Amino acid sequence: EDSQRPVILMAGGTGFAPIKGILEHAFAKDIQRPLHLYWGARAKQDLYLDQLPRNWQREHANFRYTPVLSDPLPGDHWTGRTGYVHEAIIADYPDLSAYEIYAGGPPPMISAGAEAFVQHGLARDCYFSDAFEFAKD
Repeated sequence: EDSQRPVILMAGGTGFAPIKGILEHAFAKDIQRPLHLYWGARAKQDLYLDQLPRNWQREHANFRYTPVLSDPLPGDHWTGRTGYVHEAIIADYPDLSAYEIYAGGPPPMISAGAEAFVQHGLARDCYFSDAFEFAKD
């Protein structure tokens, strides 16, 4: 809350849950710095609350939403962004030196983002993540 840096949020699949909490808190506190959510999923059906961030985008001038599908189904009739979510972020923000990034999702996505974002100028202490690890047997 004390930072003035613009925020990019990266969710992968059900990693949207912790990111949703961060965004709801920001909206409740009326935080006005720019917030841009990228939600990566395999297919359209995996964006299980897709309408919620679309509503937030209408309600909050400082919020943007970009869903990204890595493997859309033919029946999705998807015309939006495709590929890996961290690559969509880099395409839109090639210089990340002025940003903070909050990420939630599977470990490979979290790791790929961490490596790529630092290569594009993000300070390591500006990357906050919650990787969903499997419990040991």
